[in-house]
Amino acid sequence: LKSDSRVFRATVYNKGALVLHMLRRLVGEGAFMRGLQRFYGTSRFRRVGTDDLRAVFEQEADLPLERFFERWVY
Repeated sequence: LKSDSRVFRATVYNKGALVLHMLRRLVGEGAFMRGLQRFYGTSRFRRVGTDDLRAVFEQEADLPLERFFERWVY
């Protein structure tokens, strides 16, 4: 059971890192960094979800990201 949870956790974390890397490549380095800063600044100490993250990156990149999130996150 312990090894199963470690494999699951590694898979989830690795996928999350890969999705963020792909998002950075899609929106560009500047928009990605601004998006991270804005998301952290506006979301700190609040309950947020994936839609909140998507909205921030859409604003910073001026791109619709629904298709990206549907394909790689949801």
